[in-house]
Amino acid sequence: MAKSFLGFLIYSNIFIGLCAAALTAQTYLLIQPSPILWPMLVLVFSATVLVYSFHRTNLHIETIKGPRYLWHDQNTKSYFVIVAIAGALLLYSLFCIPLRLIFFLIPFGAITLAYSYPLFNWGGKRVPLKKLPYLKAILIAVTFSSVTVLAPCISSGHLYPAGLQDMGLLFFERLLFVLAITLPFDIRDLNQDFEEGVKTIPALIGVRNTVCLSIFFLLCHSVLVSIHAFSGEILSYMEWSALLLADVISALVVLGVLRARSEGYYSSVVDGTMIMQSLLVVAAHYLLLFSWLINLV
Repeated sequence: MAKSFLGFLIYSNIFIGLCAAALTAQTYLLIQPSPILWPMLVLVFSATVLVYSFHRTNLHIETIKGPRYLWHDQNTKSYFVIVAIAGALLLYSLFCIPLRLIFFLIPFGAITLAYSYPLFNWGGKRVPLKKLPYLKAILIAVTFSSVTVLAPCISSGHLYPAGLQDMGLLFFERLLFVLAITLPFDIRDLNQDFEEGVKTIPALIGVRNTVCLSIFFLLCHSVLVSIHAFSGEILSYMEWSALLLADVISALVVLGVLRARSEGYYSSVVDGTMIMQSLLVVAAHYLLLFSWLINLV
């Protein structure tokens, strides 16, 4: 029962939508006292579900025989109901967020569509962005970081000088973290990308070196978070500790890629590090708040 429900969350793209929404909520929490713009969370969740559904409708050689295709084949009606609900939520949220945010998000919407749709000439034929050499992981990391960090900061008016410093640090921290957990997916897709002639980082430097690179990015993330904690204005000691713990756990997850892993490992455990990090930050934030209240009493 639990396995079936997890499969539903993963293959319907609800899980990755929750991951994106969790990172966005984490940003709002870190830049408090700015209130959470709930329609923004709805927008990020619904847009992520729709974008991943669009990407995965164009099934590749590997997925045609995989569990994701089988789930879609057996749950076609449920799948389209979820897509319709996500579309309705997206439309609702667009009417509830500031116009400046919509203008900010339009370029990233265009990038996500161009990621799978062939719009660019390369090697004499039209190809999507993901088939351009070595860009897959970078595009995903930049788009995720921009939407889950910059958009919440803009919606909260975090554009004064000190706020810009914190926003810049948060952006590069998120970029390093997302890049670290995205590279393993290039390892998962290595055979498929080779058959399609797509050049990726694992094909260039090898699987083990790619895992080492991911862990290096996590180490850089820890260093940048530490600099931010001691020089910025928004990271508390508890939140800093939570982010460092999340990096350690994420490094262990990335190391697990060296063993032969199923689709479920990547789509649940590796992607799940985004929710894990956010939950640790939430726990640290409210534990600190609770300790302050105790001291006041």
